[in-house]
Amino acid sequence: MTNARGTPTIPCPECGTGITIDVQAMLLGQSFECPQCRVTIALADQSGHEVEAAMERFEALRQSGSGDPS
Repeated sequence: MTNARGTPTIPCPECGTGITIDVQAMLLGQSFECPQCRVTIALADQSGHEVEAAMERFEALRQSGSGDPS
């Protein structure tokens, strides 16, 4: 999801409000707070490598303009 400015957002697990995130900051361990209910979200430690690999594949797809980065 993205907000009106094109910034990535994640729906709050409690209230559904979009929480604006910075993907790189999240990969580095930063947490983000819901502006509505103040729930804090962060990437689980064990998920960091999976997310980083997925972001690298996404970037390769974006740069190649094809549907298959391999």
